[in-house]
Amino acid sequence: MSCSNDVTVLILSGGNSTRWGSDKAQFPILGETLLQRTINTVHPHFSQVLLSTSTKGEYAEYSIQIVPDEIQGQGPVIGLLSGFRVAINPLVWVVACDQIGIKAELARNLYRSIGKADVIVPHHESGELEPLAALYKRDKSIEVIEDLLAVGDRRVDHLFNKLKTKYYRLHPNEEWVNLNTKEDLNAAIRKLDIP
Repeated sequence: MSCSNDVTVLILSGGNSTRWGSDKAQFPILGETLLQRTINTVHPHFSQVLLSTSTKGEYAEYSIQIVPDEIQGQGPVIGLLSGFRVAINPLVWVVACDQIGIKAELARNLYRSIGKADVIVPHHESGELEPLAALYKRDKSIEVIEDLLAVGDRRVDHLFNKLKTKYYRLHPNEEWVNLNTKEDLNAAIRKLDIP
């Protein structure tokens, strides 16, 4: 068993980018889009990489398997469910395309640490959880997401009340920046010394 063979990567790109003002995934940074940068970070290290999108046909120019949301307008939880159903591996590492500075090594560390848990969720020193950078056991997660959706609950963090959850404190060299606004991009470039 190895991380590269047991883990599918699910890149989330289906957000509305309302605070950004345009399609964030297609925003160019230093010669490539945020989405291409994320694909390049993970693709060489994993046997399957999926791209979750909100609608069919988005991002067809990328050479990656695209998984459109099964139901529109349901937020990231439906992107997780749609991707988990297509994943061929027992574990799925979720990555958002706007997590600049995230590294594939984080997935390896989560993989080594998950043990008997159903999900391992990274958190910053501040305690802030990163559910969209967590490593999930596919089958159990599908079951729980379906149960939550059946009662109208679309909050990703509510999964952790139903799954056997473990938390992983990020080390300083594993930190990244979530890009919500263009001001966040400038801060990320300075903080992470992005080439």
